[in-house]
Amino acid sequence: TPYASATLKKHDWVLNLYRGFCTSFDLPSWPSCSPTSLSKFVRFLGEQAHYAIGSIESVFIPSLKRAYFLETRSSLSTHCYAALADALHLLKINVAQASFEKEPLLFADVKRIIEFTSDQLYSQPLEATLWLFAVSTGARSITCEHINLGDIVSVHHIGTATFVKIRLRVTKDNPHDD
Repeated sequence: TPYASATLKKHDWVLNLYRGFCTSFDLPSWPSCSPTSLSKFVRFLGEQAHYAIGSIESVFIPSLKRAYFLETRSSLSTHCYAALADALHLLKINVAQASFEKEPLLFADVKRIIEFTSDQLYSQPLEATLWLFAVSTGARSITCEHINLGDIVSVHHIGTATFVKIRLRVTKDNPHDD
């Protein structure tokens, strides 16, 4: 596949959200998507889930298009393309009028997420560490996923506390994303 592993992970994440959305609203699901289900999904992302227009435009819609092509070896129909474009256009008009701010992720939320992560998942301790790092620094998942041991710049012990300075190399807008 010509896509980076991080891009393929985004596709999986977007498709899981799309499948769940379609199941919840009894709409045709993946890969037999309809213009109606795609349009409703995009509008739901902006109007109900309050995703930023930029995320919908640069993450969700391209992931749906690419994943569909990878699975079917054909492009979405022109009706599906039009439905996505129309839904995005409506969001830009409607959502731009309302100002949404994401609430910060609280430690209690992270604790609940970690508790609900299966103990059978071999990477649960790693996932928990990334969640805790993200909530304490505000870093995005793409940043956390690419941290290596070599990114530890320094470690300082002050009393009973330990402070670790970490270089964050990969960010949302960094073109060197894997």
